[in-house]
Formats: sequence, structure tokens, C-alpha cells
Amino acid sequence: MSTILIAEDSASLVQDLQALFIDQGFNVVACASAEEGCFALEEHPISLAVLDLGLAQGSGFDILDRIRARHPDIPVIIMTARDTINERVQGLDRGADDYITKPFDFTELLARCRAQLRRRSTAADDQVVLGKLVYYRSSKTCTIQGQLCKLSSKETALLEALIERPTNVVFRERLFQTLYSDEDGATPNALDLLVSRLRKRLKDSGCEIVTIRGLGYMLREEEGVPDQNAKAPT
Repeated sequence: MSTILIAEDSASLVQDLQALFIDQGFNVVACASAEEGCFALEEHPISLAVLDLGLAQGSGFDILDRIRARHPDIPVIIMTARDTINERVQGLDRGADDYITKPFDFTELLARCRAQLRRRSTAADDQVVLGKLVYYRSSKTCTIQGQLCKLSSKETALLEALIERPTNVVFRERLFQTLYSDEDGATPNALDLLVSRLRKRLKDSGCEIVTIRGLGYMLREEEGVPDQNAKAPT
């Protein structure tokens, strides 16, 4: 169930919006200040934020900035007055996904929220996230801390094979067949060297390639000590 963050200092509007979203099957977290909104982002699994810009203890921009810095995948819709075009432009420039002007029709707001959640779902299907690493299936590229990581075609194929089964052991034989089946004369040592190169590429990603003796390799978030209870592939 999706959770909507509402940042609005009008108690009556918050009450109406809460009733609207709850009736449509959403969870709601409401706040009246920028400080409360930033705190809510860390305490709740927010799926989408609806922000008024004029809040106590800061502004909706403070929450927007926090979202883009720490939760870049959360869609943001800004609620604005009709005569604040500069604020609308500023909000979009700072990373808001959409805006709606007050007074607005509740059915329009719902439609905009559903549209943003659909886009988020579609984008999520294309991404595999582990630690600070994001792998994009469609483009076969990856980023580390938001920066593109340049990999060779073999390194990319190895990463894909591992990240599609995070915290699971992928057998050496399966990896070798996937990566070198079309290369005559390739030896198992080639796979070891490839794993070594990819480990170096993934530095600062918050992920590690763990060797499971006698079986193969596993990609997981860094913990410091190899997990001896790793799940075997099915």
C-alpha cells in the first residue's frame, strides 16, 4: 500500500486530503512544518509527496531538497496558489515532478498522484538497486552514487548475472557458460580475472562480490564478513 506525505499548514485542507487518500486505499502521513516533513521522510516508507510551499519552520522547498538529496525516486507534486508562477518554476527546477494550483479539484489531484506512482513503478521495474549501486536493465548501464560507472561488455554481463540474484550464490559453471560459451580456449582463470576487475570497479558502491568456496560468487551489500548461510540457487 502506497504512503502519501502531505505537507500543508491548513488543518481543514489536510483533513479533507487525508479523507480523500484514505478512501482511495492510501496510507497518509501529514505534517504542517518543513521540519516535520523532513523527519517523516526518514520515519516512513513514503511513496509520493504532496507539498505546499508555505509552511512553518521553513518551506516546502526544504522538504523537496531533502527528498532529492536522500530519496530521489520519490515523486513530488507541489500545491501552489495561482499567482505564484515563479515558485512553480523554481519548484520544477529544483526537482518537483508536477504541480497543481489552488483551489483544485480533488479528482484531478488523485489523477496526478496515480500518474506519478505509475511512472515510479515503471522506472522501478527497469532498475535493480543494491547499496549505492543502481543497474538499469534496458540500457545495461550502472551508476554508483549517481555517477555513471563505465564497464566493459564482459564486466556488464557479469554484473547483470550477479545483481539479478542478489544475496544468492551464482555457480561458477553457470557464470562461465554465460560469459565464455562463444570463446574457444577460454579457461576458468578468465572468470577469476574478470571478477577481480569488477570488484575494483564496484569500489565505493556499498556492494561486494563474495567468493563462496566450491560454489561460485554472490553480490550483496557490504557487511565486512562473508555470509556463510548464503542461499543456494534454485
